[in-house]
Amino acid sequence: MLKKRNSGLLAFIMGIMLVAVFAFAFTACGDGGENGNGNGSGNGTGNGNGQGNGGGTDPRPSSPQTMSSKTAMQYFTDEGLTVGINVGNTLDAVINWVDSSYPAASPTNPIAVETAWGNPKANQAYFNGVKNLGFKIVRIPVTWLGHIGSAPDYKIEEAYLVRVAEVVNMAHNAGLKAFINIHHDGHHDFHGWLDIVKAASDQTVTDKYVKVWTQIAEYFKNYGDYLMFQGFNEIHDGSWKAGGSQAEYNIINDWNQKFTNAVRGTGGNNASRYLLYYGYMVSTEIATDSKFILPTDTASGKQIVGFHYYSPWEFQGAATNTAYTTADENALKTAFAAFKTKYVDNNIPVIIGENGPSRYANHSANPGYSAANAVTAKANRLNFIDLLYGTARSNGIVPFFWENGTFDASYTEGDFSLINRSNGQANSTESAEVIQRMITAINSAAPPGGGTPPAPPPGGNAVDLGSYTYGLQEDGVTANYQQAVWNLTPAQVTAAKASGAKLVLQLSSAPADTMQFVWQNPATESWWNSKDILGSTGSPLNSSVTWNAGTKTLTINLDSNTVNNYTAFTTAASLNLILAYYGSSNIDDLGITSARLE
Repeated sequence: MLKKRNSGLLAFIMGIMLVAVFAFAFTACGDGGENGNGNGSGNGTGNGNGQGNGGGTDPRPSSPQTMSSKTAMQYFTDEGLTVGINVGNTLDAVINWVDSSYPAASPTNPIAVETAWGNPKANQAYFNGVKNLGFKIVRIPVTWLGHIGSAPDYKIEEAYLVRVAEVVNMAHNAGLKAFINIHHDGHHDFHGWLDIVKAASDQTVTDKYVKVWTQIAEYFKNYGDYLMFQGFNEIHDGSWKAGGSQAEYNIINDWNQKFTNAVRGTGGNNASRYLLYYGYMVSTEIATDSKFILPTDTASGKQIVGFHYYSPWEFQGAATNTAYTTADENALKTAFAAFKTKYVDNNIPVIIGENGPSRYANHSANPGYSAANAVTAKANRLNFIDLLYGTARSNGIVPFFWENGTFDASYTEGDFSLINRSNGQANSTESAEVIQRMITAINSAAPPGGGTPPAPPPGGNAVDLGSYTYGLQEDGVTANYQQAVWNLTPAQVTAAKASGAKLVLQLSSAPADTMQFVWQNPATESWWNSKDILGSTGSPLNSSVTWNAGTKTLTINLDSNTVNNYTAFTTAASLNLILAYYGSSNIDDLGITSARLE
């Protein structure tokens, strides 16, 4: 979706779319609309008059990383990928006005610039924060406008590929999975080259699409299964309306097939990479309309389907309405159920690549704004999150909120910002409440295929620690994938230090090697207080640690048997908790689906 920030150009109104902290963990000596660490300092000039944002060195893995043999559905299930978020208005941002810093840019020659729409460059603290907030996967929209050379090669400038890779690496270092795509290159207001209208009579559009994707796939070929590709974003004829014709779907289906062929054709890890497909105008109609056809694929079970859902736009997007109707609720339930029937029940994961609802705000297209209406709108926003996220989870669908980092009253839509892009924390009390409501709605919903939500902890007084980040090697920069880190809030610190407290972890796989429990006190810079809790076969080393093979629950009583220097632990003003597992190269292999203090 376009959350547009144009200096000197008024943001346009999008039509309604029923569519779709930081822990120093040193190593022990033992779409209605739409990682290396570092920000990069290069300014390479591109063949397409663009200017690069990369750091100039190759940030890619030097050899192929691990790829899963699992189907996409198995992968999503085993990795607990139930809720995601967009890194919007960043790598997708575009300068399409006259700007002295980018003299080649103009309304007819837009250039993708990371900071164009008011956000700082993506950074590691931001991604660490996203993971700590409870998200496990991000969608990183990428616009390539101004960074692609001329025909016949359409060469993508190296510096821009470097910067995209740096951002992907940051997400991975934080323990997040990620999608990248071709985003606003199909946007009519930006004179995007991926134009479905032009493609009907000009084969060069499709030729360019294939060559661009071949280069992207080749560049990212060594990345592991945590990186997924999405072919394109919101493709339409300029009207922002769903309901593509057969001729338009012929092009959409052809592009999806050619995208698949281009990625698979580069070989290596791309031969089995997970790929995401959209229909015309990212619409929900692909769940019911036979015109949309998934491509033939040489890799079995590696396909994902997506749509965007901003309906009703006046409530979710423009946020001029303070409420939604029963009809809106029923339409949502019907649409999501159709995706479950056609795709989820046939072992094809489904994501909502973008959704709201945004915050009711005093913006240029909301003349009826009032403080009283804002109170009503907030309550209904939270209720709609319960509806959308809960219904998505019960149908096996993964929602990705369109988070765009900044809000400007000149926008013609509500406030989609939730996260401070400098530190990865919620940017307001309401945003924190909204994020928590999302996570709670997902975790409380009955999972697809029947069953019940996870049972609440005994006594109802457990403290959820949320998702973990990875630790860091001794250089303080390189991720240590054998460590899971939780940076505790003040309330969590109190719970951890309480007499009789225990850390309870729900796993997908049984531990099979040594594990250490480590705590840190950032306030005193006490960084590595460790004690072995599991032996070389994964068995508990004392009675304060128990493993329930039936429920796959690891319980660690936080006492002198498990906590090194327990007295200091109980007086620490701040705490990070770490599990260091030496049974594999990545602690993700344990499949930690929840962590709580009781």
